[in-house]
Amino acid sequence: MTADQFDQAARLTGADPKSRATRAARCALVEGATPNAAARAVGIQASAVYRAIKRLSAAIESGCCKTCGKPL
Repeated sequence: MTADQFDQAARLTGADPKSRATRAARCALVEGATPNAAARAVGIQASAVYRAIKRLSAAIESGCCKTCGKPL
C-alpha cells in the first residue's frame, strides 16, 4: 500500500492519525514491517494492529481506486 492510499483509507475510516494503532498500521502497511514488530515499536498489542490493518484494508478495497488511492 502506498502512503497516499493509506492516508485516504485513514480518512475514510475516521482513524486518528496520532493513535498508536494507526501509526503501527502505517508502519506495517506502508513501510513493510510485520504487524508484531510494528506493535512492539509503538507499545501496543499485536491484535490491535491486526484490527487496524483489517479496517484500513477494507476501506481501500471497497472505496478507493487501487491505483491512485482516490475515492471512487
